[in-house]
Amino acid sequence: MTKKTVWLYSQENTCPLCGTRFPSEKVLSRKIAPRAIGEGLRNIYDENADHPDPILYSITVCPKCLFSAFEADFARATINSAGFKNASSESRSVLAALSLLPGHFLEPRTVLTGLASYFLASLWYQHREKFPIRNLRRAMSAYRRVWFLDPAGRLGADPSLQDIPETDRARYRL
Repeated sequence: MTKKTVWLYSQENTCPLCGTRFPSEKVLSRKIAPRAIGEGLRNIYDENADHPDPILYSITVCPKCLFSAFEADFARATINSAGFKNASSESRSVLAALSLLPGHFLEPRTVLTGLASYFLASLWYQHREKFPIRNLRRAMSAYRRVWFLDPAGRLGADPSLQDIPETDRARYRL
C-alpha cells in the first residue's frame, strides 16, 4: 500500500482590516522540489506531478474585504480608511473583470484565482502605510502575474484566461 503525500494544510487566519476569521490553504513547500529554474527565476515543477503549484498559494486573500498580501505580511496590515475604500473598490472591479466571487478564495486555488490574488495584492500594497518594502512587494506581485500569463509556461495556457474580455485585458494589462 502506498502512502498518500499531503501537499496542502489549512491555516486559520484573521483579517487585520475587517476582523473576519477564515481558513486558507497553504502548500507544504519543503515537500515539493522544483525540477529546474526557468526564465525569470521561476521554479519549474514536473507537469505530471500530483502536487499543486506553490505559486498559486503565496498570497492570502480575505474573502470578505478582499485584503490580500504575501503570507508573511498579511497580519501586519496598516491602511487608512480612504486607502481601504479605494483598494476595496478596485479589488471588486478586478474580480468582476475575471468573473470571480470573493468566495472563490475559500476553495482550492486555480490558475484564475491565483492570478487574481496577485492583482489584489498589488492593489492593496499600493495603499499600505508605513510599510518599507511595499514597492518591492508590488513589483514581486506584478512579476509573478507575468508567469501566469506567459504563453510558453504551463499556467499561461489555462483556458479560463481566454474568457477575459479584451477591454478588461487592456485595463488590467493582461
